[in-house]
Amino acid sequence: MIHRPPARHIRVRGLVSVGALLAVSGVLGGCGRAWRETPQAKARPGDLLVRTGGAQLTLIQGFRAAEPNSLLDGVVRLRQGKREQLLEINAVCSMPALPGWPTYDNVYGRPLRTATEARGSSGTTRWQVLFHFNGNVEPRMGALPGTWVARLRDNLCRRGDFDDARR
Repeated sequence: MIHRPPARHIRVRGLVSVGALLAVSGVLGGCGRAWRETPQAKARPGDLLVRTGGAQLTLIQGFRAAEPNSLLDGVVRLRQGKREQLLEINAVCSMPALPGWPTYDNVYGRPLRTATEARGSSGTTRWQVLFHFNGNVEPRMGALPGTWVARLRDNLCRRGDFDDARR
């Protein structure tokens, strides 16, 4: 003869199991969101902007439009392996086939010691990359900072996976 616990014990155990499952799925769901790239237009400090290869860029100081020509200015934390660095990033996003606009997007930046260094110095730069609409990538100043810069350009300029029309 098999001993079966009273029915009330089964229900209690079942509720505990369901509760534990919901708690674990909530924790895992929250962790999953932390690994998804957030479009810059919706991002808040702490959100992941770019994850490509071994690089992750997290928003530290929100990008703000500073000029009528779509100049974006913000601060990110770049993590590559154990290396971590703050960067001020500027981007000028152009409009394809619009008369009078450049035929490229322009992303440039510089390393920072603290995020407050970025205030009032959006023109200061250490590197610059032009992303021509014909597919050419042209480092203009300094060395190409990393493969992550192309993905960041897509996010900032709403191109590729970050194109609002594709969402």
